[in-house]
Amino acid sequence: LYTEAIAYYVHRTYHSRFLYKNFHKWHHRYKAPTSFGALAMHPIEYLTYQFFLLLPIFVVPIHFMVYGATLMYLYYFGMMDHSGIS
Repeated sequence: LYTEAIAYYVHRTYHSRFLYKNFHKWHHRYKAPTSFGALAMHPIEYLTYQFFLLLPIFVVPIHFMVYGATLMYLYYFGMMDHSGIS
């Protein structure tokens, strides 16, 4: 639930006028649906996502393998969402 909320709210925040123009526009320059579109982003946006995705490791007691599997799951479905395959 945390990761879904982070993905939604960070993405929504990057649609504000300033952040979209300066950072998030990189993500939307890919018009054809490809899996690479999920990972195409400005370095600042990437660091923002990584900060919030890695934060639970330092706050919540969780085994690194469980968290690693969760991140792989998120990346996989992020790429599938952007690939155009339904």
